[in-house]
Amino acid sequence: MSDASLKSKPAEPDDKQPEDWATKHAAKKAQHKKSKEELLAAMSGKDKEVCEKRLAETVARKKENEKCKAKGQMTKKEKYKARKSELKAAKGLEKAQDGASSTSKRSNADGGPESPAKKQKLNPLAVRCFLTGLPYNATEQHIVSHFREVGPASVEVLRDRHTGKSNGTAFATFDTAEQASEAVSYTGSEIQKRWIRVRLCEVRESDKLRANVGPGEKPADCQSIVLTGLLPTVEDDDLWTFYEDCDVQSVSRMMDTATGIFRGMAFVDFTSTDGVDMAIKKKGKALKGSSSFHIRYKVEKVENAHDSRAGKIASHNRAAKVPDWKGTRKALDSDSDDE
Repeated sequence: MSDASLKSKPAEPDDKQPEDWATKHAAKKAQHKKSKEELLAAMSGKDKEVCEKRLAETVARKKENEKCKAKGQMTKKEKYKARKSELKAAKGLEKAQDGASSTSKRSNADGGPESPAKKQKLNPLAVRCFLTGLPYNATEQHIVSHFREVGPASVEVLRDRHTGKSNGTAFATFDTAEQASEAVSYTGSEIQKRWIRVRLCEVRESDKLRANVGPGEKPADCQSIVLTGLLPTVEDDDLWTFYEDCDVQSVSRMMDTATGIFRGMAFVDFTSTDGVDMAIKKKGKALKGSSSFHIRYKVEKVENAHDSRAGKIASHNRAAKVPDWKGTRKALDSDSDDE
């Protein structure tokens, strides 16, 4: 076939497919109408009346909708849907406002972070938090870094006494009660992709005693101090650097004999008592990010302080004295068994 014949061939109509669809749709509609009429004819008298009434209402409603659309007005169904959407939106807005209001009221009632009453109710000794849900590989430094925006903290990860492995819990001690209260809001935050829970520890008698304990009375010619509550990450070099202007003579950290982990306690010896006085004045300064550790004078134990009672038993624990034996002694003959 030549190119000329191809050009002269008339193009086929493009509306063939729409015509086929319209024909099928009209046929389906007519079949549906016929089925309705047959069903209506097979009904009894009462049911037929009810069905005819509903059909008449449907036809009237369709005509009314067509009139509204022709005038550019909304139909009854469209008005209902629009009204329903408006009510739903208004209800959602009202619920959101009520939620925000109740949250604000509850926060103010409980003494939230922004409430002055909260600050007044805070116990200045409530500086300790208990953490749960920690990753088993999380160290003290991980936790300190997690709360760096809150403030410096002294962290103690609780470990198994036999294996030395973390059990997923820890204590975090902050410098102030405000910082500890803010740390509680970190509940739900993630450390190494695990959610943690933070709660404020109750203030105990030991906390009150610890808060009231200062460096104590300085012994004569004292040249040593004791540090407690240090971060587990504190090294010997950190203590040497911290007291470099106090003429340090030696540093000794206390380690757990089973696990080899630093217990947060250390002894620092100085070359003179003046160095001890300078070291005591450093209380409140941050050592490796935390200032919540305690300093006291080292008091030498008095040996043989109870020599007067050494080796003796208390009177109420003593046994009754055995009475002296009274009687006659009889010498047995060595050959008496042979008789």
